[in-house]
Amino acid sequence: MAKIDDIYIVNTSDSASYGVNVTEYPVEKGMPLSDAVIRMADTFTVSGYIIDKNPDNVLNKLKSKMENGTVVKYVGRVIASDVLITAISPSYSGNIQNGMAVSVSLKKIRVPKSPWVVRKTTTTNSGTK
Repeated sequence: MAKIDDIYIVNTSDSASYGVNVTEYPVEKGMPLSDAVIRMADTFTVSGYIIDKNPDNVLNKLKSKMENGTVVKYVGRVIASDVLITAISPSYSGNIQNGMAVSVSLKKIRVPKSPWVVRKTTTTNSGTK
């Protein structure tokens, strides 16, 4: 059983993808020069079933979180916090009585923290006018 925030999915498979982007520059002879490695965002995919009396309500909750850009936490065979839902693929079949098959794609994000700090100012009473 997997969980995206408060939504349960009976997961059949989880997968994760980790990668980097290597910059390359052509040279006159030989292999291109590579001078930087840039980390790419981790991506996750969960496939399974939404089992509920009204699976369309659950699907609409997932779609709402995706469309609003809500940062969610995924707990399944893989655990990932600070992720966004990037794609949802439902599949309707007559074999599933109270639900539907679904595949959800997630992407890890990095939430920036501001170094700016609010300074508290104190006012002093200089006396009477």
